[in-house]
Amino acid sequence: MEDQILNTILKDTYTQTQLNRRLRLLKESLNNQFFGVKNNLFIELEDQNWLDSLDKTIFSQFSQENFNAQFQKLEELGKQIPVLSLYLSFDPPLEEIAKLSNYFRTNFSPNFLFEIKLDPNLVAGSALVWKGVYKDYSLRKYIDDQKERLISEFKQFIK
Repeated sequence: MEDQILNTILKDTYTQTQLNRRLRLLKESLNNQFFGVKNNLFIELEDQNWLDSLDKTIFSQFSQENFNAQFQKLEELGKQIPVLSLYLSFDPPLEEIAKLSNYFRTNFSPNFLFEIKLDPNLVAGSALVWKGVYKDYSLRKYIDDQKERLISEFKQFIK
């Protein structure tokens, strides 16, 4: 049951930060529904629209009795989803993150999240961390790797 709920949430959730936020929003919404506990959390329109878009069968799978146990399992499943850290020199719009995520989910794994990190030192490309392995696919890496050769080429050009 938790898998079904998580798959529904992941349908349009692309980053680890977004997943954590949405799980918290769902938990707070259900907490309010079942126990009348209202947090003074400011909910943005985007968050409210997401909550409203959820299939109502998700809400029916929770009850006062199973709320804590269900959410604990759901949060544990969320922590098991593989995360690809993507280092970029800019903050991409959500539409671009969605396109990238859909590509990776189609070609590699349906359960997968990004964690976008900014690295202003990257030049014309990106760097990735997958399962603890860092790969730099930017021009900066190429320049660093070819530094001696490039310097000697420039010296010949200057002569």
